[in-house]
Amino acid sequence: MRIVFALVLVLLFGQSSVFAEELTLKIFFTDSPDKLEEALATSVDHTPTIETPRKIKRNQLVHAGFAVSGFKINSEHRLCLDLDVKVIDPNGKLVLAKEPLIKDHRVISQENGQLILDGLLDFLIEDGDPSGIYQLGARLIDGNKSAYALDSYKIIIDDGVSPQPETR
Repeated sequence: MRIVFALVLVLLFGQSSVFAEELTLKIFFTDSPDKLEEALATSVDHTPTIETPRKIKRNQLVHAGFAVSGFKINSEHRLCLDLDVKVIDPNGKLVLAKEPLIKDHRVISQENGQLILDGLLDFLIEDGDPSGIYQLGARLIDGNKSAYALDSYKIIIDDGVSPQPETR
């Protein structure tokens, strides 16, 4: 009954902060810079759909983006979002650790909804890098909310296999 009531509130009054209370982070990959530009150009009340490959070919450039909801803006409408990332190769070796990779402190009009962080991670497996499953882990820190969120994403480097899109 509570879910139905919350849905009715959203339908009557627009997106409710009830759904935006918990800080969330979702990693996505795309091989299309155009899709990333489209996602960055959308407002916080529109969620873009991006085809996300789980398998990529060697030497195929893909971009990791980061979708956020449940964030807080300060009295000047400024975000205070910092994103740390780590990449682990199929052998368990840490190949990248960047703290922070992205600092998104831009001014926005509202804190309800979802946004794509203003920054990305280019991901390219070159000849000589091991085939298998790479894991990207990310931690988002919201300095305005004194909260953090975690997400991880596994992507497979499978030589000779074309990418399989997944909607995320």
